[in-house]
Amino acid sequence: GLEGGAVAYARHLSEPELRALLAWSRSDVGKAINAKMPAIMLDMLAQQTPLMKKIVTGVMRTAADKACQEIACTGAERETIALILEKGASQPAS
Repeated sequence: GLEGGAVAYARHLSEPELRALLAWSRSDVGKAINAKMPAIMLDMLAQQTPLMKKIVTGVMRTAADKACQEIACTGAERETIALILEKGASQPAS
């Protein structure tokens, strides 16, 4: 909502924009959309989670590959590291 981010809104919006946003947020449509915003944000997060997991796994795998190059991992060690990374990426965040 507007209350928690008032400073941020003020930094980026002009006074006429702020007044228009306030009027909109007090309208029936603005109130309805603001009430649905938490569900919308959760839905967006759920849509992005698989991509984020893929990116994190890729970054971790690249780091592990570089580390293995430096310490000369065996093929078995490299595979163990890959399995650990895959398992870690599939765990839900706490």
